[in-house]
Amino acid sequence: MVALCGLLLHKFYAITTPVFKTFFWVSSAVVLFILSTELQNTLVTVLYSGGDWQEINDLEDHIFQIGYPILWGLCSFLVMYIGMAKKIKTYRIISLVVFSVTLLKLFIVDVTRMSEGGKIAAFISLGVLLLIISFMYQKLKKIIIEDDKKIN
Repeated sequence: MVALCGLLLHKFYAITTPVFKTFFWVSSAVVLFILSTELQNTLVTVLYSGGDWQEINDLEDHIFQIGYPILWGLCSFLVMYIGMAKKIKTYRIISLVVFSVTLLKLFIVDVTRMSEGGKIAAFISLGVLLLIISFMYQKLKKIIIEDDKKIN
């Protein structure tokens, strides 16, 4: 649905217009929200063993602490890749914002409540993604700078 809206919008507006940039931001937020909700629903359905409501609350808390940072980091990486492949600056900025929010959430909210295994999984996966994104930026730095000069 989001892709169809993007294709329809692309017929009437250029990618560099404010309307299209707003569409990028809104569609990214909607897709991230849907993916987060689906992750939570799927994992609770799969991992719930039929206990009491406290078990569901505990599962949701673990998903919020461990699953969301990993999912958001992967989504950030995917948006960064698309932004670099298609040379869309707005996607690259969205990717950096999502990754920054993920790191802030991880450091401010989750570190004190997370189990040791969860901390290890979240930090290792986000660290690897950060290294890959950094490598991608360094490798494609010349292309990005030339792309920005053409737009401005």
